Amino acid sequence: MSLNPEFTRRKSTLRDFYRQGRRSLIQAWRPVRNRIPLLAPYRKAEIHVVRESALGDVLMATPALRRVKELNPKCRVTFYTHFANLVRGLSFIDEVRPVDAAPTGKAVLLRYENLVPVRRHIAGIFGEILGVDVRNNRPSCVLDPRLLDHYRQEFRELPRPWIIVNRKAGTWSPNKNWPDEYWGDLLDRLTARFSVIEIGASAQDRGVQPHDHYLDLRGKTAPEELVAAIGAADLHVGPVSGPVHIAAAVGTPAVVIYGGYEHPVCSGYPGNIDLYSPVPCAPCWLTELCPFGHPCLHQITPQQVDEALKQLWEHRN
Repeated sequence: MSLNPEFTRRKSTLRDFYRQGRRSLIQAWRPVRNRIPLLAPYRKAEIHVVRESALGDVLMATPALRRVKELNPKCRVTFYTHFANLVRGLSFIDEVRPVDAAPTGKAVLLRYENLVPVRRHIAGIFGEILGVDVRNNRPSCVLDPRLLDHYRQEFRELPRPWIIVNRKAGTWSPNKNWPDEYWGDLLDRLTARFSVIEIGASAQDRGVQPHDHYLDLRGKTAPEELVAAIGAADLHVGPVSGPVHIAAAVGTPAVVIYGGYEHPVCSGYPGNIDLYSPVPCAPCWLTELCPFGHPCLHQITPQQVDEALKQLWEHRN
């Protein structure tokens, strides 16, 4: 039996009203709580912090954890994540453990999903959850110097600049991915003059034909190797995804193809060039396929990305 359309509309409106009200209460309560010494999480002798989810979200949690240690050096910070190798050893995290080891009822969950669409940097939201004011959004990440040297040696025969390319974002949303035909055009442009080192979870997409200016690392890097490869590169280009946050942590400038899924204010970093399309439906934060055919992504041309990369390289030199 089909539901009455009017009932469905009212139900949706009530759900949106509830979410907006809950969001407003959260935003109003946290600043008050954080001014009360006994309630602000960062003031405690120890805190247990959880951020499972995607690599980029884990790295965006590090500025808040770093700030906790700055304000309360005696606080013991235990961080629970699926990406332990990227944060274990950072000076402001005392212990890194698996997510399923987090103490029930005692851990602080770093979440922003209930605030979507997000209107400020996620690192700042994480800081507010812990009671701190994040003043530097740049993430921190462990970089193995031996792996860094390994990739610099592997790239040394390629002409500069070495451009790390990531074509696909994670599986959370299909609305971050630039059209394949645009990537084909851009890769042809780049390999004609520069060098491309391609990364990604797998090599199922069409790669570049054997070329002196191209190295295919897709599906060949563990997370710590990915960090080192991005650290060894001169520039990075790709959708807003984990490699963008790694690049920010290791100091590699990036051209970030945002399209209209989210606004750069949520996850951008100084020194990058962010390509955002302010179409009427942006930012959408849709996890289902865009019903309009991604006009935000199609507005960003290969020539525009190529010119942005040239601008970054000229500025760096």
